[in-house]
Amino acid sequence: MNTFKQRITSGWSWIRFIYLAMGIFIIVQSILLRQWVGVLFGGWFATMGLLGLGCAAGACCSVNTNHHSNSKNKSDLDEDDPVKTSYEEIKSI
Repeated sequence: MNTFKQRITSGWSWIRFIYLAMGIFIIVQSILLRQWVGVLFGGWFATMGLLGLGCAAGACCSVNTNHHSNSKNKSDLDEDDPVKTSYEEIKSI
């Protein structure tokens, strides 16, 4: 229950407010026009805004990182591994 409360009270951004407002508007208009399918559609948007689901929580956003800008020699980078990673074996006694 604590995570549900945290999800509602934290992480608000302007896009969440827009989703919530748009959802409430669609629900109200659908009720006034007696278009009951629209209530479900508006409920989906209101839920996305209220709980921070989908893109409203930033889950759809991908961070664009340029790994080549920090590299002195681009030919050193492997196509499958854009960031060179070295491993060190740790032995226990």
